[in-house]
Amino acid sequence: MRVFCAVSCLLLVVVHAGNKASKLRTPANFEELKRLTKTTLRYASAPTYRRGAQPTTWECDRVGPVPANVRSELRLSTFYRKYLHAFGIPVISSNQPSDAALRRACYIVVFLLADRKDIRQYLYQRKGRAGVVGVREGVTSIPEHSWLPGWWNQRARGLGGTIQNPISTCGEENIMCDLRNDRYPREDIFLHEFTHGIHEIAIASNGAIRDFDRRLRTRYNYLKRTGAKWARTYAMSTDREYLAEGTQSFFDVNDEAIPTNGVHNHVNTRSELLSYDSVLYNFVKEVFPCQNRVIKRCEAKAGNLPAHRYHFKMDCDRNGNGILMDFRTKRPVGVVPTPPKPDTPAPPQPTTDCPSPPPPDTPPPDTNPPIPPTPPVPQTPPPDTGMPTPPPPQTPPPDTNPPIPPTPPVPQTPPPDTGMPTPPPPQTPPPDTGMPTPPPPQTPPPDTNPPIPPTPPKTPTPPPNPPTQPPPPVNCVDNHRSCRYWSSIGECSRNPAYMRVNCKKSCRICGSTGGRCYDRNARCSSWASRGECQRNPAYMRMYCKKSCNVC
Repeated sequence: MRVFCAVSCLLLVVVHAGNKASKLRTPANFEELKRLTKTTLRYASAPTYRRGAQPTTWECDRVGPVPANVRSELRLSTFYRKYLHAFGIPVISSNQPSDAALRRACYIVVFLLADRKDIRQYLYQRKGRAGVVGVREGVTSIPEHSWLPGWWNQRARGLGGTIQNPISTCGEENIMCDLRNDRYPREDIFLHEFTHGIHEIAIASNGAIRDFDRRLRTRYNYLKRTGAKWARTYAMSTDREYLAEGTQSFFDVNDEAIPTNGVHNHVNTRSELLSYDSVLYNFVKEVFPCQNRVIKRCEAKAGNLPAHRYHFKMDCDRNGNGILMDFRTKRPVGVVPTPPKPDTPAPPQPTTDCPSPPPPDTPPPDTNPPIPPTPPVPQTPPPDTGMPTPPPPQTPPPDTNPPIPPTPPVPQTPPPDTGMPTPPPPQTPPPDTGMPTPPPPQTPPPDTNPPIPPTPPKTPTPPPNPPTQPPPPVNCVDNHRSCRYWSSIGECSRNPAYMRVNCKKSCRICGSTGGRCYDRNARCSSWASRGECQRNPAYMRMYCKKSCNVC
């Protein structure tokens, strides 16, 4: 027995097949059903619309309870216990159907709604949804269809949605390709019924394609009157069935009969539909312009499908151009979450006997005990204190004998006390070690000569204009008399921007190779083994030449 149903005018005709001939029941009286719908259906009042933005993705994996806001907004009965969604369109059932049946139904809803955003929006706003009928349930088990007489459970295993009753349903056995229990083992009934729901809810009644129904009805009436095509088939029962049967053939999930048996004829594939009825083919393509290829229900049950079978185009134009999506990742094909780089080590856990590793693109941290923060170089001359004016940042200090007055501490927020030494920021001066205050970035360290009693100048003299770029050394020499001392306290590593230019001799940076082949930090070998030579080449290739195989 075969039945197709739609609540307002899409009821399934029942077919009893014999060995050599078939005896057909007449289709249900659609006009009588419409009258019953208006007078009996509990949801026959003017429909309301969903508010808020429609989701742009789907959840077809993790079956869960019906969200409270969805249950309230759609006035869903407590009969519904399981929930998935496709672009916000609920896929629901009682506890009876399997989770796998809901996942398969969700896939079909995603597949059919991917092509056109406007159709998705109308179906969402008009509270469209899909329901799975358990193997041991009937179509009248669904609360929205419970008003139908009980004999509908023998006549139908699926119903299409309407504006007044916007749920499209199908039996679990057909969805899951359960051939032992399925009345229609050779066709996809859920795809047929959800096509009815799309047509009735999202396209008709001034929906996404305003003149679609008029054009479709004109074509159907012509064929019905002339018998030119689809004679003695279910496609000619109504204009709704004309589209739904064509859609099944478009996606290669229809049955066939040769010769025509009163329900089907020889057309059940996309190529056959195009050849036999190109007008109907174009109607279907207008609703589904991406022309995707569905994973058939028995294929899905068998599993082991190649990855590309889960790809489908989305939001297509009339020429079929759209975004190629992956159903499983919910992203465009080729776009995946950025994984961590293979050579990036996991961040080490803090310990009590070794400092934390340096962040990328910065020199490794100093392992000396932490010292209180040091003062910055003033940006402007302080009030006349009788002391010489300090130089602006990024210039070497004027070589004067009077000492530089102490300056206020650096306005920095100290890190949380972890018991570990705090590494200095990259390219910055070292902390105060009781020795002269190191310079700010890009400046030479301060003069360390013993202080001489200050001789206040009569008139403060501004510092000389800084050169735009330090002149390159002629030979391997130091350009400042304190270079040797600065080198001994580690300034070659902590302030390389200045020291590499002006203290080449003390920092042993002479010639194009940068001096002898050795490491300047005891931890170079460890850093190199963790890939720092590639991630932090500016530092490592200069100060860990041996470990990085630079020389």
